[in-house]
Order: sequence, then C-alpha cells, then structure tokens
Amino acid sequence: MRILYATQKTGNGHLARAQELVPLLRKHAKVDVLVSGSQSQFPWDESYQYDFPGISLFYSGSGGLDYGQILTKNRWGTFLRCLTSLKLPDYDLIINDYEPITARVAQKRGYPLVGCSHQAALFFSGVPQPENRPYLPMEIIRRYAPVPTALGLHFHPWHPQLYPPIIRTKIKQLQPHSKGPFLAYLPAYSDDFLLRLLEKTFASWCIFSKTIQQPRQVDRLTLIPIDDSTFLSALESAPGVLCQAGFELPAETLFLNKKLAVIPIKGQIEQHFNAAALKSLGISVFSTLDREALIDWMFRVETPEINFSDQSETLVQHLLSFAHA
Repeated sequence: MRILYATQKTGNGHLARAQELVPLLRKHAKVDVLVSGSQSQFPWDESYQYDFPGISLFYSGSGGLDYGQILTKNRWGTFLRCLTSLKLPDYDLIINDYEPITARVAQKRGYPLVGCSHQAALFFSGVPQPENRPYLPMEIIRRYAPVPTALGLHFHPWHPQLYPPIIRTKIKQLQPHSKGPFLAYLPAYSDDFLLRLLEKTFASWCIFSKTIQQPRQVDRLTLIPIDDSTFLSALESAPGVLCQAGFELPAETLFLNKKLAVIPIKGQIEQHFNAAALKSLGISVFSTLDREALIDWMFRVETPEINFSDQSETLVQHLLSFAHA
C-alpha cells in the first residue's frame, strides 16, 4: 500500500501531529509526506517528498491577523500553478491534514482522499461554537482544504467521529513540575507588548518569540527564540501556560495537567471555535490581555483536570479503512 500524508506548515501543530502519525502509518504502508506553507519552527527529522509554498497566515503584533502581509507575502501565483500542474504517482490513499493543494488535486483526479485534522472537527454536530460566526471567515475555513469525508481531532468526544488530540512522544516523556517560570507563547503579539504587560504581573515568565535570535533578559522576564528542546524544558517546569487558542499547545498543556489560559487571535475563526470549546470545559479564556485578569488566573483560578486517552492506533486503522484495496 502507498499513502501520501499531506499537511501544512502554518503553525507547529500540524507537523507535531504528523511526527506521531506518519511512523504509525509506515507500519502498514509506504508513506510519502507533502507539506505546504510556512511559519512553522517545528523540527522535522527527515526530508519531505514534496514541499510547496502554499498559503500561510501572518500576524499584526497586536493580537490579530495582518491581512496586508497575508496578501503580499504569500506566493499566490505559485499556489495556483500547483493546483493545475502537480503530478502525483498512484496512491492507494491520500490523508489530508487541512492541506489546500492536495485537497483539490486529489478530488479533481480521483485519488482516494480522507481528511484528518482539527479543523474538520469544528463542524461536527455537538461541537461548541462561538457566538459570533461571520459568514466570510466561516466559508474560508470550510473551503480552504475541502475533502469528501474526514475524521476530526478535538478536546472532547462531542461526536462519534472525533478523536482525542495526538500527544507527541516527547511530551509524554516529560516529568512535569511547577518550579519554573510561567510560559507565554503568543505569536500574534509583539515582544514589546508582552514585555510591558507581563512585567506588571510581578512573576517570572519565559516568553517564546519568533522574532529574536538570542535570549534576552528583562528583570524577571526572559525572551527566548523558539527551539523545540528549550520549549519542552520550559513547558515541563512551568506552573502555567498562556497562549493563543490553537489546538496542539493547549492540548499538550492539559495533558501535563498544567494551568492553562488562552486568547484567540482576532479574526481567526478557528481559534474562536477552540476558545468556545475550551471555555465549555472550564478553561480560562481571555478576550483581551490585562494585568488584573492575568494575576487572577495565575494565583486564584484552577484549571480542571482533563484526560486524553491514546487512540492513535485506532485512528490509524480507521484512516487505512478508506484506502483502495
């Protein structure tokens, strides 16, 4: 059996998931990997069979999307050429983790295709939804990587076709404690904004930044370039994590039974879905960042214990069931 696993590099969560699922799939089939997009700092230990620019998101530095950068920094011409010219060998199955090129090419050319993503989970019945669901962002997320059928990954089994988050092995190997600084990973905010805000909490913080090359110390705050081993060490010792309302990092934080607070990126509808889901489970969700709310969360609010079972093998078998015989 020959499988193409297609995923994207907007953020780190997709590759973190691929790092766990691809080796499991390779127990049953020959697996090639296709990626598209940028903005990921996640380490990948092997070369990709296909690597395309794709479409990525860029942030304003004040908590929202930067639509100007999204329009000017993405290579739209290359993306469109990929849609018309990409030639793939015969695959028995294409597994698509919200990757827009193969989602379209596979359906156009009749490849067996199944989605496996967190984004697919957002539209299953029973999944909590944000109160405000503007039409255009909703249509974009629906149409970004369309697939005929999909299995979803989410924080809770609201629907029979939902699976728990895929927790990477490196997280499972940590020995969590709370003796280190709080951890902040908020790529939609500028470093200067975070320094001004977090110094007012009178606590120690590790702030992970996409923009610096060397660590920088400011009183009790440490700005740190994104590096997987450094991040894992900080996560292992952090009493709590403040992050955007993504999927993988909140799931990893909850798996480690650590205090969690999230703030969704303005205009990114997926994050508002995640915020609604996490809020329904008792997790702290901020609409804006301010000192009093942070201090209350840090010292008075407890995060409920949420356990994720490991259903990776079951998910892989479910995915393989969609392959051509």
